[in-house]
Amino acid sequence: MKPYNSSIFRIETALVKASCTILFLFALLILPVIGATDELMSGIEKRGTIRIGFQEDVTPFSSYDEMTGIYQGFSVDMAEQLVVYLSKRFGKTIKLVPVSLKAGERVARILDGTIDIEMGASTKNYKREASVDFSFVYFASETTFLVREDSGINAIQDLNAKKIAVGKGTTNEQILGGLVQSRRLTPNEILSFDTHNLALWAMVKGNADAYCADRVLLTTKRLQTKTPEKWIILEDSIGYEPYAFMMPEHNSDFRDFVNDTIRWTILTGEYFDIYEKWMGPLGVGPFKIPLSFKEYLNVISYPIADDWWAQ
Repeated sequence: MKPYNSSIFRIETALVKASCTILFLFALLILPVIGATDELMSGIEKRGTIRIGFQEDVTPFSSYDEMTGIYQGFSVDMAEQLVVYLSKRFGKTIKLVPVSLKAGERVARILDGTIDIEMGASTKNYKREASVDFSFVYFASETTFLVREDSGINAIQDLNAKKIAVGKGTTNEQILGGLVQSRRLTPNEILSFDTHNLALWAMVKGNADAYCADRVLLTTKRLQTKTPEKWIILEDSIGYEPYAFMMPEHNSDFRDFVNDTIRWTILTGEYFDIYEKWMGPLGVGPFKIPLSFKEYLNVISYPIADDWWAQ
């Protein structure tokens, strides 16, 4: 029998203790992840509120009615659907707290924690994805121009040497700026405004020759003028605009919940009811869903459990 070596025993004991310590620390790291929700979901549950950012002038997606003091539109109705299922998830009423946003401050308000999610008419693109996360694309439009019917402007090239109004901080402004920088478009001046309504008003007053925005928004803005027959939307477009809801990065449980809400509204038909309400023939911004986009909606709406919102 070999003699007992106390030094080896002490070394083995130390290794076992060290291993146990490492396993314990590892467990502490993974326990908050397993069976738990992310920081954003936890915050919504603790507060009993969700802070949702809305723009006030992107009809038919979100707008503010000064007479009633409420927000309304397609994205607002989708936000209310999100609140319904969050309430079911947490077994208590979750209150929607609306936060007014200008186009140029949407990303900043997500990054500084002012809002939990932005639900309006925001385009998902590479530049924004470097800072924030996005839901599924829930709508698609394109960047084009609203002009006077008698302006002689019928195509993009007719905008050379003209003044163009655009919303500050929008993808429309980015796309327009890219065309100017590449010299594919040489306008006299680009006038950037804090809101879409101010950009529209500049054109209506004659301070701009064209107003650049998403086609679906221009459809509504045209109808909001006193003489819609005097305005036309160009057939040409200069960019594609896939809409998605913006939220903070690193909150995959919340993002998945938002995506499942979108998916569920498609599966139940609620999405199409809301769409018809705001963009159907009798809506404030009539805009027919392209067949190709309907096919996309079918792709993302694969079946999920009837109680998908449960933990």
